[in-house]
Amino acid sequence: MQIHLKKNEAIEIVFAMVDSTTPANFKTGESPADDGYYKDGAGAWTALAIADTAAEIASTGYYEISLTAAEMNHDYIAIKFTAASSQDTLIVIRTYGVDIDDVSTFTAGSDTVTLASATHTGAVIPTVTAVTDAVTVGTINTDVIAAASLSAAAAEKLTDILLRRNITTVRASSFGDSVAAGSRNLLAGISKLVNRVKLNSVTGNLEVYDDTDAGTPILTQTYTASTTASPITEVDTD
Repeated sequence: MQIHLKKNEAIEIVFAMVDSTTPANFKTGESPADDGYYKDGAGAWTALAIADTAAEIASTGYYEISLTAAEMNHDYIAIKFTAASSQDTLIVIRTYGVDIDDVSTFTAGSDTVTLASATHTGAVIPTVTAVTDAVTVGTINTDVIAAASLSAAAAEKLTDILLRRNITTVRASSFGDSVAAGSRNLLAGISKLVNRVKLNSVTGNLEVYDDTDAGTPILTQTYTASTTASPITEVDTD
C-alpha cells in the first residue's frame, strides 16, 4: 500500500495485520515488529530506525504507530510490519512539500510566500474570496492582466480617480520622476492650466508655479511680446 503524506511532519499511521492462516480475517493480539527504510531523491535505500512501537487499537486487528517529523523528513519511506501469526504488511509513504493549507493565512509584514513557475497537480486550489492581510508584491510581469480581464467598471474607476486626483496629492507623492524646475511632464502642463502663471518682464519668461502658487517655478517658458498684437480679452471653449 502506498500513501501520500506531508514531509517533515509527525504523523500517526493505522494499518491492519491479516491472519496468515485465514487471510480473510484481521489478526488480533499481535505485537508487530517494524523494518523501515527511506530514500531521498536518487539516493540509495537506507535503514530507518523507528522510535515508536506498533500497538493494537482495542481488539480490532488494527494497529497504530507514530512517526516523528525527523522520521518523515524523507522523499520515500517504506515500512514492513511482521508478526508471528500474520502475513507481512508493507506500507510505502511518498511525501510532498508545502501544502495549500500552509499558505491560507498571511500575517502582514512577517510571512513571505513565493509562487514559483511550476505545474502543480494533485491538489485543488480553493477560490480566494477575500484578502485581509497585506501582501507584498514584487515585479508584475508584462501582460499579467489581460485587457479582457479588466471590467469596464474597473477601468472607469481608475480613470475617474486619475482625473479627480488633487494636484497637491500628486506633487507630494514619491512615485514617478521628481517635480523640479524645468519639468516637462503632465503635472507641469496641468499646473499651467490651474495654478499661478506669471509673466516675468525681467527674465522674459512665463513662470508656472506649483499648487502653492509660490516658491520656485516648476516650469518656465520664454515669451515674446508685441506692442502691435491684438490683446486677448477672453478665452472660451467652443
